[in-house]
Amino acid sequence: MTYIKFLLILTLTFLSTLAKSQTNDTIPETEGVDITVVVKNIRGETGKIMMGLYDSAEKFELNTDGQYANGTIENGQSTIVYHNVKPGTYASITY
Repeated sequence: MTYIKFLLILTLTFLSTLAKSQTNDTIPETEGVDITVVVKNIRGETGKIMMGLYDSAEKFELNTDGQYANGTIENGQSTIVYHNVKPGTYASITY
């Protein structure tokens, strides 16, 4: 159940960021936006969170050509920012 909540939060965060960028007429179509992902309710205070963001199912399945980020765990959560993400449909994985 926690995994489903995480995916829902991640999806909603991404969609709201994308919607904001599409409603702002001053951002050129070729310019990307920053997407902030917050992973909450992490057990433990050591280790890292690793994430990958992919713009196609093929890249996701092969784990290639994605945007990768690492985050540290502080107070049971980790914040990761993807920079210059172009509008589109994406898949994300968290380790």
